[in-house]
Amino acid sequence: IAYIENKRALQAKASEELLGVTAQALREVDLWTKELRYDLRVFSSSYEVTENLERIPLVNGEPSHAGIYFKRLTDYLNSVSDRFPDYAELLVLDHHGHVVATSAARPRPVALGPDWASDLTRNGWALSPPYWDSTGTRAEMFVSVPIESARRAGRGAGGMHLLGALASRVNLHTVADTLRHFSPGDSG
Repeated sequence: IAYIENKRALQAKASEELLGVTAQALREVDLWTKELRYDLRVFSSSYEVTENLERIPLVNGEPSHAGIYFKRLTDYLNSVSDRFPDYAELLVLDHHGHVVATSAARPRPVALGPDWASDLTRNGWALSPPYWDSTGTRAEMFVSVPIESARRAGRGAGGMHLLGALASRVNLHTVADTLRHFSPGDSG
């Protein structure tokens, strides 16, 4: 009887500790996600992004990957990417999801979900499920926020015109470190 009661008490204590640790880890990951979204929104509203994206000329319906506006946009993405190590790559996409500019030396294909555009406009952001990047040997997630322009919406329209999206391949090492920090260790 003592063994059974002892076992029940230990299981109850372990369950309580795991629930507490899980709640703390959830709060930390949620805070990280909110900061990520906020950062991307700030980057997407930069004059360097909105103005240069509007001015990049189209060639056969596709944004040109040359010229002063393309270079300025790419320089901005590289500058931001250098300061924020969680972003493995920053990209500017047009409203069709085509890559306009990227901070990567060698661009990789972008696989957007079928509901990408609707998630972007409905929720104010879109994200992919986490995946393993075999080239960088790390876990990543693709997150994008809209790039909007009030100027293109027209005077008196009161709305915003969707120019495209600022997207990022987000390195999930911070999430892994957070979860590792809250793991119960030997007692769990």
